[in-house]
Amino acid sequence: MDTNSVHKLADLLRSIRVAFLVTGDGSGGLHARPMYTLAVDPETFDGELDFFTDADAVKVHELESLPSVLITYADTAANRYVIVHGTARVDRDVARARKLWSIHAQAWWPEGPESPNLAVIRVRVQRAEY
Repeated sequence: MDTNSVHKLADLLRSIRVAFLVTGDGSGGLHARPMYTLAVDPETFDGELDFFTDADAVKVHELESLPSVLITYADTAANRYVIVHGTARVDRDVARARKLWSIHAQAWWPEGPESPNLAVIRVRVQRAEY
């Protein structure tokens, strides 16, 4: 994606926090689940979307074998709909988790960003439609 496209995408997503992340299970099946998008700032967005997850979640195992994902966003009040195609990887970098940490994550990982079961799904956007 070029710089203008990256900024446009960040502008569209900055107020839509919940997305549906769709992964494949290796046998032709698809799984969709709601995920909270972390830190989309049009000024600093670099084309990667971040999501916290449990390190042992089924989606982590799916991403390790099939990293292609589809992410959908909807803001019905603003009539804004975005579909993102990308490649995901699972990151267990505590420094990255600290940078993305918010009080909302505390309910899921009470040990904080150092939680041994916390991972970050990082999705490199390949293309987006809106």
